[in-house]
Amino acid sequence: ILELIQNDNYRKLLLTKHNTSTQPRVRYRSLAALIGLAKNKVNIIDLGCSLNLGLTCLLESNVDCNDLEDFTVDSLVCNTLSNNYAQYIENATGIDIIDPFADIEWTKACEYMTNYAQHSQDLDQDILLRNKLFQSQKLSTLQADITQSNIGLQLKDKISSTNLNIVNASMFLYQLTEIEKNNLLSQLSLILNEGDIIL
Repeated sequence: ILELIQNDNYRKLLLTKHNTSTQPRVRYRSLAALIGLAKNKVNIIDLGCSLNLGLTCLLESNVDCNDLEDFTVDSLVCNTLSNNYAQYIENATGIDIIDPFADIEWTKACEYMTNYAQHSQDLDQDILLRNKLFQSQKLSTLQADITQSNIGLQLKDKISSTNLNIVNASMFLYQLTEIEKNNLLSQLSLILNEGDIIL
């Protein structure tokens, strides 16, 4: 269940799918929908971003929603994803312990691909797009260990004081111990503004 704020009202959106995917074009659908429904300039911090391909897909409005089963009223999520949600992204920063430029082959080897030839080709295209976005400064990265007790200080200058901040922690939070999870959420609560969102 995804709780989104739209026009100061909470809406509950239900997306169900029984299989999971490691492909960024699929994994980042909920974040794309949240950005599109917010309809405000947003600043995204993606924790545990790996090669930063999820943010690349968002900035290119290139998430895959072909097989999405949308049970929201009037297919609100699918309609949102069909629009240019990327126009609302002011800044996008990926945070991970790996180097997104040096660890490409290792990360590709860890991907589970049901259609390896096609997904590998998609991954290579996304890496090329990502490199262009880095050069244009639309996308940035920070190599950091998000389990460290001072992670809040490292992230503080990535937080916008004027735009809505969305921190995406959904891709890795389950891997943390309770102590690490509580520390991270505590650190984030100290630097985020009222109304900001942790996904």
